Amino acid sequence: IAEVNPGLGIRLDLPYIREMEQASLSERGFAVQRCGVALWSRTDGLEDVVITPEMWAACTDRESKRAGHVCFAVDTSPDRKHTSICVAGDRDDELAHVELTDYRHGTGWVVDRIVELVKAKPTTAVVIDGLSPAASLIPEITDALRKQQLLAGLNEQEVTMAGAREQAQACGLLYDAVDQR
Repeated sequence: IAEVNPGLGIRLDLPYIREMEQASLSERGFAVQRCGVALWSRTDGLEDVVITPEMWAACTDRESKRAGHVCFAVDTSPDRKHTSICVAGDRDDELAHVELTDYRHGTGWVVDRIVELVKAKPTTAVVIDGLSPAASLIPEITDALRKQQLLAGLNEQEVTMAGAREQAQACGLLYDAVDQR
């Protein structure tokens, strides 16, 4: 720190730097602001990512198990090349469990997989963003669940289409949970 802060010991002192600056900045922010590390753009293609792999990894619990009812979410990439299914539910310790269940090519497999998942675990909802390309699957998923008599446990007796407000709230809650570990 002394090499890049010529005022150290004159107008700056280490206790202030440790207690005030280092404690209030992110690791990268402290490195840039106080340690002279250049603020280079990320080179891993993640410069626009809100939840970084490091943040997500800090929340990883390989022993985590869901307990009770779950909720499934479905999303499809804009080019429809890939679809993801995630599951969320509470754990016995009341923390949240979130998991990527499936990430596969296309959409042809999604309806059968949702039916399989809902059959296997008590489910409160299957949620799809109404503006997502996956929204086109809602009628087919709803019909398949109805034919299997699996809609009775779901909220509103159907697959839930999330609007922009619900999507923004969910994203904010997820970010806060990850940020606060």
